[in-house]
Amino acid sequence: MREEPILRMEMGMHSAWITCIAVDPQNRFIVTGAQDKTIPLWELSTGKLVRVFRPQIGEGPTGMIFAVAVSPDGKMIACGGMTKSESETFYSIYLFDRESGKLVQRIGGLSYIILRIAYSKDGRFLVVGMGKGGGIRIYRTSDYSIVGEDGDYGDAIYGADFDGNGRLVTTSKDGFIRLYGSDFKLVTKRKAPDGFKPGWGVRFSPDGSSIAVTFFDDTILSGKLDVLSGKDLSHQYSPDLKGLTRGFLGPVCWSMDGKFLYAGKQSRLPFIIRKWSEGGKGPHKDFDAAESRIHGLVSLKDGGIVFASAYPSFGVFDAKDKKVLHMTPPIADYRWGQKSFLVSKNGDRIQFCYERLGKFPARFSVIERSLKTYPALELGLWPPVTQASGGGD
Repeated sequence: MREEPILRMEMGMHSAWITCIAVDPQNRFIVTGAQDKTIPLWELSTGKLVRVFRPQIGEGPTGMIFAVAVSPDGKMIACGGMTKSESETFYSIYLFDRESGKLVQRIGGLSYIILRIAYSKDGRFLVVGMGKGGGIRIYRTSDYSIVGEDGDYGDAIYGADFDGNGRLVTTSKDGFIRLYGSDFKLVTKRKAPDGFKPGWGVRFSPDGSSIAVTFFDDTILSGKLDVLSGKDLSHQYSPDLKGLTRGFLGPVCWSMDGKFLYAGKQSRLPFIIRKWSEGGKGPHKDFDAAESRIHGLVSLKDGGIVFASAYPSFGVFDAKDKKVLHMTPPIADYRWGQKSFLVSKNGDRIQFCYERLGKFPARFSVIERSLKTYPALELGLWPPVTQASGGGD
């Protein structure tokens, strides 16, 4: 049975949460994936949209993207998520040619949602982390045959990263960090600290000697960040989290030279990025990064970083910690806008704001049949009546 095409507006930017981000090793392009079911390719230096990769989509969540990766040679874009058609049983990884935009291959047969994808540093392998019950699967990129897998996970995969020697580290909602050798055999696994679960952030240091891992406790909305040994996952040290008592950190990354460690806040305002000197042992500074939770961090070869947020937005900080790019959506943001939704007593005027916290007010006049924006909220309007006494069956 033929599946009907689904029409979508091209807005030039994401219209839903950005869930993942990747950068080619040459730092020419940024790739983002989102719940709006698109995978745009952006020019890193300018933010210019180059093209949009479009996997097969369907109604509801079908087609949402949760993972993207760029091959080390910059030629291939891998993506996954709720990536299957409505008539299919299994999920697939889609492989796109970056230059042409063409879909060149699908890796199918996956029974679980795809949450994480990562290439080994030499490009020979691709690891896929899945939802609860799926575990991990490693493919050889020369023919995409399976060369390793581990289904002994009690919950979803949250993070995965390779070091330069081909070793692999993963984090899972089941509470464990796992370290694999270059033969993809499990070396060791470590339980998260009491009350915490490993978060979305896990990264090898550039020399592979250390692993940064974020943890969270969603019952008290608190978290921590530890740096573990790259050999046996033993605790090395914990960067200073002073001032971050509200909320917890998500993604992490190291600068290319290992001198700095970055982590992005994933719950509770303000959504900052923290940067520590001395690989996490030294003093820190915070950047005002985004309007919502930070979902991705990638270091750049010149010392800067790329970030993505759920707003949806993404941007670049240069090596001097200056925000040199910030791409935001051309859509209204009505979150926390209840107080600015007001009406006149006779109902002929309605006022609301296009941006959060009462910013960019607009007014609709029923009599004039016009919608106009104004520099400030109009006085003398009242909240709408949303409750009334009485009623009944």
